[in-house]
Amino acid sequence: MKTKNTQLAYRLGEILAKLNLGDRLEVAMLAEEFNVTERTIIRDLKERLVFLDWEEQGPKYYSLSKSSLGQLYPEDVDRFAHFASIQNLFPKLDREFFQQKLTQSVCVKGHNYEDISHKKGDFELIKAAIESQKLLCFSYYKNQSKSHKSYRVAPYILINRSGIWYLMADDQGQIKTFCFSRIEGISVQNEHFTLDQAILEDLKNIDSVYYGNQIKAVTVFVRGEVAIYFKRRKLLPNQSIIEEKNNGDLVVMSEHVSAQEILALVRYWIPNVKILSPEGLQTELEEGLQAYLLSSE
Repeated sequence: MKTKNTQLAYRLGEILAKLNLGDRLEVAMLAEEFNVTERTIIRDLKERLVFLDWEEQGPKYYSLSKSSLGQLYPEDVDRFAHFASIQNLFPKLDREFFQQKLTQSVCVKGHNYEDISHKKGDFELIKAAIESQKLLCFSYYKNQSKSHKSYRVAPYILINRSGIWYLMADDQGQIKTFCFSRIEGISVQNEHFTLDQAILEDLKNIDSVYYGNQIKAVTVFVRGEVAIYFKRRKLLPNQSIIEEKNNGDLVVMSEHVSAQEILALVRYWIPNVKILSPEGLQTELEEGLQAYLLSSE
């Protein structure tokens, strides 16, 4: 079942795509198409999409100005749909915010999100530091312990992976990943840093929240019993299906992924998934499981 946020994201994405193609939208027809009230559609158009450059803005028909048509690529529309499902973080999606193509400082991957509304101020501080390319200081708490470590980093991007927000930042020349909910005592420094555009593009385009020391490619065997889940959506970072057997089994490739991440994902799908390559990774998985079983005896 779709959540309300996911339904909203889908609806707004579809409406935005239609507008981008130059369609003249009728409120009543949209209400019928999405099985919602006309009042809901009007709210979508007048509140959630208020920042668009309108040619026609109701009460019955809506269309974009001709100068705005076709300016958004499919990935832009999809990115906005993702943002629409976390509007509690961005109560006022203004024109400037959207024209920046939803900004490079935030990257959303997935449709379900942890509630961080109580840390909105911290989120905005980090976002501002990224956009102004200023160094960031904070305390980082590991797991649920009270012990913490202080960091002074160059923040690159906020990314949502599988519902959890992360900050990816340069710590003394090494890209590190910090769970946002464990960051406290944030302060933006006056000192600027130079952004490495190549690294930023890598961070935006990979599905993993880990960077550096990655395995170029991991091939995984998937039993037919669970193959539908891997065909329906990408369950592994940078996933592609390279073979589908007659009995329904799959061979799946995951590219540019850390050993830590792929091992955790495969453990979740045991006994229906097995690592085929690189050599030794499946053995490492099995040895880890055996060590766990021995320690729990």
